[in-house]
Amino acid sequence: MIAASDSPRPDDGAHHDGAHHDGAHHRDAQHDPDVLSLAPTRSTRRTVLTTTLVVALLGGAAVSPLVLRPSLTGTTGWGASATTTEEGDLVTVVTLTSRAWPSATLTDVEDVPGAQAIGVWLRPRTGDPDEPLDWWPVEEDGTLVTQHRAPARFGSGEVSYAVLWRVTDCDALDPAHTPTARGTTALGTPATIDLAEPANPGEHVELLVENGVCSEGSGA
Repeated sequence: MIAASDSPRPDDGAHHDGAHHDGAHHRDAQHDPDVLSLAPTRSTRRTVLTTTLVVALLGGAAVSPLVLRPSLTGTTGWGASATTTEEGDLVTVVTLTSRAWPSATLTDVEDVPGAQAIGVWLRPRTGDPDEPLDWWPVEEDGTLVTQHRAPARFGSGEVSYAVLWRVTDCDALDPAHTPTARGTTALGTPATIDLAEPANPGEHVELLVENGVCSEGSGA
């Protein structure tokens, strides 16, 4: 009978040395910067940026109507006021509710049948109870106010909206015609600004007749 031997085989040492070498190589690879650069890592900064982007997209979707379609709508209970200048021009003023995010710019108002819009103003209201309801862009000496004149930026709130009209044809004035305001959004794109309260000069033919700008029976 041949007794079992506990002596290692000739190649056992080589195998052991190979395993030791493989382990050392594995440990070295774990600290090799070239290898580490290839391995995916968790980035806190990347996570924060991704979360911020998602929130911004959701927020942008919620406010997109205010960004893309600013408006000057409704009134706070007061109708349009009007007066005439010494030159025979008509000034209309009305308090409106403005809606825009974060802001928009009013550039001008289109002409209407029988009148040209030669000046536009947009003045934010302060909300002070002592603030006068009417704000006129014409000084007592007849000079025009330069502050708040278009192009005028606005956000969301209450504004005094004033237009200086030059009447060109009294018979063409039509109270049913709605003027259209033009401007730009916060993105710089053109916008047609809604005007729920038109402050149309055609609504003030009686005043124009009283002040000698138009003759009796004028208007559409």
